[in-house]
Amino acid sequence: MLNIAVNDEILHKNPTRKIEVPVLPGFQPTKVDILTPDEVFALLDEFNEPFSTMFRITVDAGLRASEVAGLRVCDIDLDRREIHVVQQVDKAGALAAVKNYKKRTVEMPDDLYGPLKKHLAKIGVNDRERLVFLTPTGKSYRGKNLTDNMRRTVRRLTEPRGRWVNRSTFRPRMRRQASTGHKFTWHDGRHFYVSLLIAQGVDVAQVRAAVGHSSSKVTLDIYTHLWPRPSGSQRRAVDAVMNRSAVAAEQDSEGDAKPGVEGAVADGDLSERVDDLEHEVLAAEGTPTTS
Repeated sequence: MLNIAVNDEILHKNPTRKIEVPVLPGFQPTKVDILTPDEVFALLDEFNEPFSTMFRITVDAGLRASEVAGLRVCDIDLDRREIHVVQQVDKAGALAAVKNYKKRTVEMPDDLYGPLKKHLAKIGVNDRERLVFLTPTGKSYRGKNLTDNMRRTVRRLTEPRGRWVNRSTFRPRMRRQASTGHKFTWHDGRHFYVSLLIAQGVDVAQVRAAVGHSSSKVTLDIYTHLWPRPSGSQRRAVDAVMNRSAVAAEQDSEGDAKPGVEGAVADGDLSERVDDLEHEVLAAEGTPTTS
């Protein structure tokens, strides 16, 4: 409510925005169960249109179901290969601001370009304000419509008369869902998208911006377990400067250096090591460096 007041310029800022919700002792966030590529491909092949293209937008660009439903023709830029996420369809079927008021622009991968271009050619692009996806009766889709269609599609894939390859593809997940109570949702495609970004080394700030989270903390709370944990990196960072025996051995091998850390400092080697290490850290964080 206070965020809405800020958005309407009634309030200058939300006085509660820095208040952290207390976490119960022993609370552990539930790890998301990521779809496999085989599961995603099976769903895309089985979905009827326009659901196949809509789901491809989620797994290729990370849009929420409500955001896919709220896309207008003018939000799709085929020339720049970008999608502008500026509105959504709420649970009542009305157009509304995107969650957290985080408008964003996401890149359009090659995998998505072809299907989107084909769909736009089919519906026509003269009315730039019309929704890209409409029901057969001309109404907007809602997030629940998309999740319901997804679950029907999964049932078709896993029923006894379904293709064996699909039943075997989904069997491990069906067993996990039976034990946890989790059911397929459209949002699973969004989790898949985030997992692709993380696997390709995209940092947390870029992931947060791509999916429209309110903060990096939200991103980390959900996806921390997906980021790789490089073993020994902290140890190597410290030892590169503080391991006296290693520094001395390196200086001795050069022949004319003084032994120990004192020699490294005298010759400027230690400061060079620190400078190099700082450049490596800044480069890893994406911060510009000067030489």
